[in-house]
Amino acid sequence: MKIEILFNQDIFKKQMLLHFEIVYRHKIERINWSLLLVSLGVLIYIPLLFIITVAKMEVLYTIFLLLLFYTMVKQKLAYNKFEKKYKDNIEAEIKEINSTSQISYLTFDHDNLRWENYKMDVRFKWEAFTNIRCIDTNLFFDIGENHPFIILGADEIGAENYQALIHILTDKKRI
Repeated sequence: MKIEILFNQDIFKKQMLLHFEIVYRHKIERINWSLLLVSLGVLIYIPLLFIITVAKMEVLYTIFLLLLFYTMVKQKLAYNKFEKKYKDNIEAEIKEINSTSQISYLTFDHDNLRWENYKMDVRFKWEAFTNIRCIDTNLFFDIGENHPFIILGADEIGAENYQALIHILTDKKRI
């Protein structure tokens, strides 16, 4: 079955942001929790340091907490910078696609999947995909750990074609 897919920048942006959230959500949650706990430790411990007798170990512990706090803030800022760069790259990709051919073709059958667009024309056997995930009516075809090569949504290819693709993947026991 061959499907012609007209580029829709809203769907593309939604899929890329969904991918970003899936891949990086656990990292930012860990940074946020760590930052919260270290901040709480600093806020509780520093006033106690001035009330209680100052010992060398307490000063060292305070320095350790402040360095940990600094590291967490630095990680959070690096993550925010990375997220902005990712979103800028999405916008650049949208501009590039809009300036070229906006039509892609997806051909799939029981043996392989073929993807054609302005950049490439590739054919994959179903076994080449390390993982195929269905998230929010989007199919992620991964060629590595959390690295989708193709993201297809029901809105993008149509409900009937989406169900046909799900049927093939179910037959192949890939989903």
